[in-house]
Formats: sequence, structure tokens, C-alpha cells
Amino acid sequence: MADVVAVVIFFARIGFITIGVLFLTSVIIILRLLLGKAKKTEKILLPLFSLIIGGLVLWLPSILDSAVNGIEQTSIPPVTKEAEELHRSLFVVDMHSDTLLWARRDLLSEHNFGHVDLPRLIKGNVALQVFTIPTRIPSKLDFNANSAPDIFRDSITIKAIVEGWSLDSVASLTGRTLYLASRLVNAAHDSNGILHLLRFKKDLQQFIKARENKSNITASLLGIEGAHALDDKLENVDVLFDAGIRMMGLTHFFDNALGGSAHGEVKGGITDFGKQVLKRMNEIGIIVDIAHSSNNLIDDIIKYSTRPIVSSHTGVSGVCEGPRNLNDNQLTAVAKSGGLISITYFRPALCGDNLLQSLLDTIKYVKNLVGVQYVALGSDFDGAVFTPFDTTGLIHITNGLLKEGFSKEEIAMVMGENAKRFWLANLPDE
Repeated sequence: MADVVAVVIFFARIGFITIGVLFLTSVIIILRLLLGKAKKTEKILLPLFSLIIGGLVLWLPSILDSAVNGIEQTSIPPVTKEAEELHRSLFVVDMHSDTLLWARRDLLSEHNFGHVDLPRLIKGNVALQVFTIPTRIPSKLDFNANSAPDIFRDSITIKAIVEGWSLDSVASLTGRTLYLASRLVNAAHDSNGILHLLRFKKDLQQFIKARENKSNITASLLGIEGAHALDDKLENVDVLFDAGIRMMGLTHFFDNALGGSAHGEVKGGITDFGKQVLKRMNEIGIIVDIAHSSNNLIDDIIKYSTRPIVSSHTGVSGVCEGPRNLNDNQLTAVAKSGGLISITYFRPALCGDNLLQSLLDTIKYVKNLVGVQYVALGSDFDGAVFTPFDTTGLIHITNGLLKEGFSKEEIAMVMGENAKRFWLANLPDE
């Protein structure tokens, strides 16, 4: 499957290059037309180029989306009637999805590719989905070590240009964050009350009450992967808070001005600027996410943060060794802070022949180490990963936990009650 994805991505890059070449050629032809110097063949080629560019711009994003956000075929046991009844009663929370990055996918319509959209959230009985926003990813991503990409080696900048995002989203990472956040704001506005965007504690309290009588509604929160989204400006912490951001990782796939990444070159600790940002996050109510932080940065966040810490999507090294999986000391520290350890669904954060079983084993490991009250779910759906199911398949986790001997109360905690309790305690007052 990885080979197929690599081939698709290769041809997608060829497509993006083709768009760029044809666009520049078209601009030259138009200038020649204006100057009265265009040849007859150029006049014929111009509309042809326009059709090719239009077709590629229309279809390439969806093809790439479908190729990189897939399902890994794995053995999944049949769902029991007991699991069906239990799952319907749960308040399910997913702490991490990158769906907003796929700007051509309509959040309000059901799709047969990717992992998340509103109809599928409803089918999966997801009560609260945290939508996280990545703003810069190296085009040649190395899971072990990356340098900070410039604009020409950033896959999201290329995506933004090809898909026609706002000019500010191309020029500024803060602008990019606001652009992608607006997708969720607009979707909630246009959903006829089905999708709720939470900003404050009272919003979640009101949603919980509403959902007691209406199960076909879903809530959402906004997060960020990598505080390079601040454009190195401390005041942008408040700008993003005002836009609804309630969780933020200091780093993503590379070291930045705030600290070291688990996938960076130096993998250092927190910087002076990182301390300033963390302090302001603590003051106004943005939760710090350590999911992609280096070990040195995690140690510093644990030392300096005055509020609970989360990992929004993680594996654990006690089950599967990996550069971004948390060790026992880190798991214990997150639990001690009153935070959440949100178990993810993809390789290489998970190991073994069966992704679902590895997910269940990881949940069980964390439960036995620090207690079930600190375990949550963090899918990383639509994060260019292959998972055992899309968001309609979360019932398989409920079913699997029953088979593993978890009590119904423990299952409810893992599937969402822990996360609900966490956000009720940590969302800011208005």
C-alpha cells in the first residue's frame, strides 16, 4: 500500500508542476496577445491550457486526499449487540483530526474517501471532534529528522497556491491558520445546528445538555500543530485564541523558534520565546499539546507549564518504539499534570500485524501504568495516514475494549468521558 501511495504522490507532484508551467506559459501568451505579438498556435493553445489547468486544479486535490488518507485492511472482529447498545450510549470524543487541511472536501457532505465529515461523525456517534490545523510540512518528510522548510519546500504552501486559498494564507502562517479555522466556523454556521463550535466552558455545558435529547448533533474544537503558526509574534497567541484556538503544540515536524521537534535535526528544549508563548497560553486558556515535541521540549513543558498537558495523538514506547511515542516517565508526568494521553490509530505510532489490536494494547498499557482516567482517543484522521477504519468505525474500539475485559464504565471513560471532563475543567470562562 505504501508503494501505491508513493506512486500517487509522485504523479500528484508532477501534476502540481504541470499546473505551474502551464500557468506561467499562459501568462506569457496573454502578455503577447496584449502586445499583438501572439502567434496563431499560441491563440489555440491558450484555451487548451486553461482547460488542462482547470481539470488538474479540480481533480488533483481530491485524488491526493483519497490516496493518502486511507484504510489499512486489518482483521476486525464482528461487533456484538452488547457493543452496539453500549456505543450508542457513549459521549465519544476524538482529540485530533487534520480534516481542515483538505480544503476541497466539503465538511457537511458525506464522502467515500478520507476519514471525517459531518455525516460520518454522526454515524460514528462522535459527540466532540477536535480539528487541528497544520500550517507547514516539509515536502520531503522524514519521520526522524527534518530541517525547517522554506516556502518552496513546504507542501502546504504548494497546496494553498494550487487550490486557490486566500493570499494571506500563502504569505502568512497565522493567516493560513485563520483561513483553515474559518472553514470550521463556516461549516458550523451552515449546518442547521448540527455542528457546534465550542469556544468557552458554557458552550460545552450547553451542548452536553442539548445532546441528551438530540443525538444527531456534534461539537467541535480548534487546535494547532506547531506554534510556528504564530509567525514568531507573541501577540498572535491572542489573535488565534480569539479565532477559537484552544489547543496548540509548540512544534510539529521540525525544530522552530519555540523549541525542538521529535522529528527535528537538533531536537532541543524550549527557547526563551517558547517560554513566553507557553506562559501566555497558560494565562488565557490554550492547552499545550506535546504530541510532536522532542524529549527535551517535553521535559521543559512539564517543568514550566502551570496547566494540564495533553498529547492529542500518540503511541507509547512501552508497546511500540518510535521517535514520537511517549515513554513511561512522560506518560506519568502527563497524568500527574491532570492531562490526557490520547491514543492514535496509525503506523508507526502503532506496531504489529493488526492495527486495531495494537491500539487496544496501547490503551491497556496506559491504563495499567497511570490509570484509565487519563486515557483518551486521538485518531489523527486525515493526517495523511492509514487507519483501520474511518470515523464511522469507532464502535470497533468499543467492541474491542469489551473483549479485552474493560468494564462499561472504563470504556465510557476512554471513549470520551475523560476528554469531556478535561474540557469542562479547562475550557476558559467567557
